[in-house]
Parts: sequence; structure tokens; C-alpha cells
Amino acid sequence: MQRVTDRRTFVRNVVVGLPVAMGVASLSPAIAARAPHDGAMLEPPLESMLRDLARLHNQMRRRPPTTDDGRALAAHLQSLAAYQRSSNRDTQLTRNIRDAIERHGLETIVAKPADPERMRLELVAFGFDAPLVGTTVVGYEERAEALERLARSGLAPTFAQSGDALAIMDLIYLTAGPSSCETLLEMHRTMEVVTAVMCAVATAVPLAAPDCFAAATVLAALKLLIFLKGC
Repeated sequence: MQRVTDRRTFVRNVVVGLPVAMGVASLSPAIAARAPHDGAMLEPPLESMLRDLARLHNQMRRRPPTTDDGRALAAHLQSLAAYQRSSNRDTQLTRNIRDAIERHGLETIVAKPADPERMRLELVAFGFDAPLVGTTVVGYEERAEALERLARSGLAPTFAQSGDALAIMDLIYLTAGPSSCETLLEMHRTMEVVTAVMCAVATAVPLAAPDCFAAATVLAALKLLIFLKGC
């Protein structure tokens, strides 16, 4: 298989193709030789869901967003949340995060350097068409709070809350005017911080690399929806 904010500032940087700033942590040398989405790391159910998300992302790039796109993205998020719970992946993830904090210290993990270009290449290799991965600067306190939240409850709550919010958006809310932008930008900010922290965790715990990648795929889809809406 081929391996294949200021709102105006966000949109401008996306248009010219520049990374906005650091936010997605680089992967550690321990997993650098093996992409977090290859067959050795992604379990088949998770890989299938993320490839479906990549297809939705690529479809959205080719036309204006519709309410069906929002509902489809909501369904993907809810499916990811259900998978994290039913597979006990979140149970293992929270255990790994707590262990990483104990071994390396919260401050060390939160301060991990970023490499958005590497994450962009990972998404492209997986099949995403020109994904948007540039992120705004995420402050220490936000990252620390997100890390502690992930250590308590894993990724499922973040996926589920965003999915539930998208699911209740009707046609007007998603496609007309700025009414949905505040909610979408709030979801984006939450996912942005979670992705940055989750990928920082993956530098200390290679087993968390698929969770980092899953969060990054969701972030890319949210970024595209926000861009297409002109938020």
C-alpha cells in the first residue's frame, strides 16, 4: 500500500501554504523509521476509520462545504470516540500518559518541540490531499491542562464532544454566515491543543503514536471545514 488567532491571519497563512507556528510535536527517533500510520502501528479498525476521514477531507477540498459534510465529520468523530472506549485503547492510553509523566515530568512533555511539516508529510503519505496542519502558538498552561485531562480520560471525550456539537448543526448553522464559526473555532482550538500534547506524549511513549496521528487527522478535517466556511 502506498504511504502515500486572528481569523484573517489563519486564513491568510493557509492560503499561502505557510505553517502558522509550532504546535504538533515531532515524533521521536524511536519511531522515526516507522510511520505512526503504517501496518505495524495502526490497528485495522482504526486505520479504516481514519482512511474514511481522509476520503471525506479530500471530497470537501473539491467543492463548497455542505451540511452533510458536517454530519459526516460528526459521525467520524463519534465512531472514533466509540472505538477508543470499546477497544480499551483509552484505558491503555491514560496508563501510558501517566507513566510518561512520572518518568519524564509534566514540564518536559509539555515543552516538547514541534514539527508541523513532519505531520503534514505523514498526513499526505496517508492520503490526505494538501492537509492544513499549521497551528497557532499553544501556551504552556493550555498544554499542561490538556495533558492532565488526557491522563484522566484519554481521547474519547474530546472526539465525542466535538462530534456531538457538529451533529446538532443544521443547514443554516453550517453553511450560512458566521453563526457557526465561534463553535467551530472553539472545537478547533481544543483539538489543536490535544493534538500538540498527544504528539508530545508520542515522543516519550511510541505506543501513543497512533493516537497522535488520529488526533492530527481530525484536526486537519476541522481546519479544512473552518477554512472553507471562511471563519
